[in-house]
Formats: sequence, C-alpha cells, structure tokens
Amino acid sequence: VPGVLLALLPVRVGGVQIKNLAGFSSPDLLTVGEASARLGLFDILRGQPRLRSIVRSDIGLWLERAADGRGNWESARQRDPAAPQAEIDVGQIMLNRVAVHYHDVRSETRRWVGVDELSASAARNDRLRLSLRFSCLARPRPSGAAMPRLPGRRSSAPRCRAPARP
Repeated sequence: VPGVLLALLPVRVGGVQIKNLAGFSSPDLLTVGEASARLGLFDILRGQPRLRSIVRSDIGLWLERAADGRGNWESARQRDPAAPQAEIDVGQIMLNRVAVHYHDVRSETRRWVGVDELSASAARNDRLRLSLRFSCLARPRPSGAAMPRLPGRRSSAPRCRAPARP
C-alpha cells in the first residue's frame, strides 16, 4: 500500500564513544548516550536502504584545533574528486541534549553550546527542514564567576555553565 510503512526494523545502541585522534587534548571526539534508528525493511529488500528516523540523546562533541592548525574533525585521507558522491537518504533526525565543545589551542579560545533539541528532516532531493532549541552559547569562566548579562535575558534566568565531562 503506497504511503504506508508496513515493516520497520528498529536498531538501538547505547554508550557509543569515538576516541579523539592522537595529538589532541580531549580523550573523546564524540560520545552518544543512547541512539536508535528505524530502517525500512522493504527499502532494504529493494536494495535502497533508507533510514526512516534517527534519535540520539546525551551527545558530547569535542572539536579541537591543534597548535599546528589541524582540526580533529578533518580526515587524514583526501577524498578522490572523481569518486561519486555518497547518497544519504534519512527521514527524521532528532538530537536531544547535545553539548558541543570547541577548543583552539593556538588562540586559547574555548567555547561551548548546549543544544536542548535539534530536529531535521528531508525527503530525497528535497530541502532540509531544521528546528533548533539551544540553552546556552558561552565561554567557560572560572567557577563562581557571574554570567554576563545578555540583551533580553532576565536576571532570574538560569546560569550558563559548561557541562562536566563524563
């Protein structure tokens, strides 16, 4: 029946850790507390696997630029420009409780953003629809230091602190 999903394969994983490259200060590049995905069974049988949805929670991402200018997110291998682009077909993506940390060793810059919820969706060859709610964009500061006043922020608003490392 067109438009009806008759069979979905659920996949769940937890405690995912991707270690950082050698030469960077953070031990992890990415941590995911819990992740689940749904794959369409008939899509797989037709040879066109499609992720119908991805939900991830409690995510930590540590981006770092080393003193020599290398970023820990950059691939050491160069992509062959003649190679075909990978086709990615994902239905709904939902990320909950995301902490993104950034550290530039050369400039001694540290930043982080706490994302409460990020949702995205796109049909094949369609525009990406994106929704984002975030809790804070801040520079780490000494413990107990006052949060700088932001325009439009009430003084009773919660303080913005970088989450502790797991």
